[in-house]
Amino acid sequence: MCGTQCLVTDYITTFILERRRYLAAVVGLLTVAAVLPVSQVHFDNALELWFSDDDPELIIYEQFSQQFQADQIVVVGVFHEDIFDKVSLSVVDRISTAAAELEHTYRVNSITRSALAARLEHGFLDPQFRETVMASPVLNGTLVSSDGTGAAIVVHLARTGESAEVKGRFVAALNDIAERETDNTSVSFVLSGAPVIGKAGQAKNQRDMRVLVPVMVLIILALTFAVLRSIWLSLLPLTVVTIAVVWSFAFMGVADWQMTMLSAMLMPLILAVGVADTIHVVICFRQQIAAGQDRRGAVRNSLLRLLRPCFFTTVTTVIGLLALLVSDIAPVRQFGVVAAIGVFAAFVISFTLVPTLLLIIPTADRDRAGSTSSVLTALLIRVTGWSAQRPKTIVAVSLLLVVACSWSATRITVGVDPLTWFPADDPYRAATAKVDKAFGGSLSMEFLVSAPRGNLNSPAMLRRLDDFETWLVQNTDITRTISIVGVVKETTRIARDAGADGYSLPQSQFLTDAMLESIQREGQLDDWVQGDFSSARISARIPVDRAQNVVQQTPAIRTLLQDKFADDELQIRMTGYAVLVGKMQDYVIRSQIESFSVALLVIGILMFLLMRSAALGLLSLIPNLIPLLVGLGAMAYFGVALNPGTVMVTAVALGIVVDDTVHFMTAISRELCNTSDIAVAINRAVADIGRPIVVTSLLLTVGFSVLLLGSFMPSRQIGGITALIIVVALVADLLLVPAALRLLPTRLLTGRAA
Repeated sequence: MCGTQCLVTDYITTFILERRRYLAAVVGLLTVAAVLPVSQVHFDNALELWFSDDDPELIIYEQFSQQFQADQIVVVGVFHEDIFDKVSLSVVDRISTAAAELEHTYRVNSITRSALAARLEHGFLDPQFRETVMASPVLNGTLVSSDGTGAAIVVHLARTGESAEVKGRFVAALNDIAERETDNTSVSFVLSGAPVIGKAGQAKNQRDMRVLVPVMVLIILALTFAVLRSIWLSLLPLTVVTIAVVWSFAFMGVADWQMTMLSAMLMPLILAVGVADTIHVVICFRQQIAAGQDRRGAVRNSLLRLLRPCFFTTVTTVIGLLALLVSDIAPVRQFGVVAAIGVFAAFVISFTLVPTLLLIIPTADRDRAGSTSSVLTALLIRVTGWSAQRPKTIVAVSLLLVVACSWSATRITVGVDPLTWFPADDPYRAATAKVDKAFGGSLSMEFLVSAPRGNLNSPAMLRRLDDFETWLVQNTDITRTISIVGVVKETTRIARDAGADGYSLPQSQFLTDAMLESIQREGQLDDWVQGDFSSARISARIPVDRAQNVVQQTPAIRTLLQDKFADDELQIRMTGYAVLVGKMQDYVIRSQIESFSVALLVIGILMFLLMRSAALGLLSLIPNLIPLLVGLGAMAYFGVALNPGTVMVTAVALGIVVDDTVHFMTAISRELCNTSDIAVAINRAVADIGRPIVVTSLLLTVGFSVLLLGSFMPSRQIGGITALIIVVALVADLLLVPAALRLLPTRLLTGRAA
């Protein structure tokens, strides 16, 4: 390092040391001031956040919501060997009644509250009730199981209950009601539906985080102590990370931004960068102490050596994160800004507060520090020496690995299967399967029907809707549809006093009007069609384990709607909460891929500028790309889908692997200024920077691996894949990069090295 860069680094180092107390005080005051804004940050899972105001999908959903209100359901499955005995039916009715009185309930459907029950003299206790219900094509298989052992209480959640907190309380209240009403009976119950899935997943995730995050912190602390042999020095990385996280969330509070599902990745990203910067500073400080420097001299030399590479690692990561600003999705842009602030905050704290603390806290003796460092350095030099003996083999194997992982990555599935959030033996999966088998599914998809001429009451229009619903059941994984068509067909069947064969639409307008009038008197019409017959809804029921299949089938559904149901007389548009969730996932994944591509391009350019050598710049991309390809290949191999959670792994991993690569390649570039012998330059770089790279990689690998012990599958997947990427990145730095350097002509490396 020389010239202008040396002068700038020396000036900044002198400034930090001379004003260290003021800088530490500023860090402390900012942290204290950040506490209040942090308290204003809460979790917001509103779907509207992920869409622009003029997004067609959101406009359709808002139109549907204004007309028909509810589209999310919770299914309370009540089971008994004979669901039609008086005790069982009474339990069903009491749960239905109590559920209807909950604050955020919009509507409750069950066999005891059905129109059929109202028609019988003694209601659901009438002797003919069993026969009447089982003969109904509308109720059989939807609100009662075909074998007569289960009844479904379908509770429609009002739009006022859309927040995650409210949904959680709502599901808990339903569970309490069902427990109370089935207590001291032989009747059992289970709950299913999207709000139940969300609550169960959130509970598992929170439980894992309460247990695993402290375990992760303790393990990182223990490993740091094992390396540094000082409890005070071991606390520094966690101190930096904690302050950086507080600052990040304080900015969210000031900006009036709320946490989303992407916010879960803030902590791992800041942890990775903050730990890396601090470990580099502390280990370099210990090496200087072991070499005989006093404290001030050790701190000064550490800053002089690390300020430039750490600044560039921070800049590359920050710019990579700011590439998320190209996204059209507000939460993605916000994540990029907040994460960039957290990463930069970790750098600032590492080079302001940490030097001050290093001058005052106790440290281990010189001999032990030097002994530990020399043993690890000797081992690393042996590893790079082994790569020198087989450079062609290592490069060839690496190329084969890249090809294999690239092919595997093309086989990654995209989307979210909620059941994969839980282990195979989880009781929730069994409960969901039981509900779905008995009642045709516990998830719903909605279709908004529009007839500009207001003639949805005509036989011809009802037959068109009937044809569409028949196509859905026959050509997709949708198991049931519920609409005004089914209600009219059921009313007609009852009027004819017929069995299943009489379940059909009336042919004449006169009979159709009569059926609709009857439905109106029973209070069923408003749930399915507007009073002027210009708009209606079709609710499709989907088993949870087939939800992803239906998502993949939506292009075919949209094609049919466009071809046959988008004319002047009838328009059918797919919508509902489930559709918005699927579309939101598509938006996030596509946005992340686009942003990641931009970030990779920008980081590549920065690498070329930093190395000031085309060969070194190109080579520096290798340990960044290969680990990510291996991570994607592993996702495909283990069946981990690409979703809004796992797609963030690449952003976090890129921030981690770039740091180590910049440090290692900067050290090599610096050594090549002093020698044209590649082997000597590599050994010197390893001796200088190898130990902190290995230590940070070890800490982060073990830390992320802790997540594998959790019960929430997405966290386990993110932890395992990130740990794998970190390990592969370390191997690429220590084996592949030295091997590739030895295969390149010396003039390409030394001609313009800085």
